[in-house]
Amino acid sequence: MVDSYTLYSVILVTVLLFNCIIVTLCPELTDPTHGSVLPPDELTVGSVATYVCETGYKLCERCVNSRTCQQDASWSDQMPVCQGMYPCPTNP
Repeated sequence: MVDSYTLYSVILVTVLLFNCIIVTLCPELTDPTHGSVLPPDELTVGSVATYVCETGYKLCERCVNSRTCQQDASWSDQMPVCQGMYPCPTNP
């Protein structure tokens, strides 16, 4: 059985021998309801996408406003949710 270190070494040597570049790409992101995503120029590892909400909406309290493309080709965190902002009721 081949362990992960040996497999990594074989892949690394193969890449070096053939002068290949392996690029990990994350999938394109979709806009949240009542908001939009400002995608990075590239969808490569380390790229950051930022989210904004439409006027009258804000990101939920536990939501993040950005996500990062990770080594496993997934985006960090969950897509944020834009919630409506309602004015506080006035006292009569």
